[in-house]
Amino acid sequence: MMYEDSARVRDQLKAINSFKVGQRKLEADFSNRDVIGYQNKDKHFVVVILRIREGRILSREKISLDSDESLDNILRSIVINFYMNAAYIPNKIYFPELPDESNELESWLSEKAGRKVVFHVPQRAVSFKN
Repeated sequence: MMYEDSARVRDQLKAINSFKVGQRKLEADFSNRDVIGYQNKDKHFVVVILRIREGRILSREKISLDSDESLDNILRSIVINFYMNAAYIPNKIYFPELPDESNELESWLSEKAGRKVVFHVPQRAVSFKN
């Protein structure tokens, strides 16, 4: 009976270690940041927030909602609700497009965090041809 228990524990430890080792760093930039993305169909939106810490994905939050509002209004509401009681606010937050009142939201989050928080909208990279 003990052999089976120890074999099970051994296998669980191996699985945990292989998961930890197998997780790759996303890039050389180890800054903490959140990345917000969305997908919608008709009036149904799914917003995903990736929380990246030290170059690794720490967690993923998924928010589903039905709304007639514009994307920038939806993003504004999500920022307010998500970060209202957040224990940690990163320096950088990436969006598909800036939310309504983005300057006011940046100021509010900077005040809550006690340091500057900046919103970014990534641009597509230019491809080089040989």
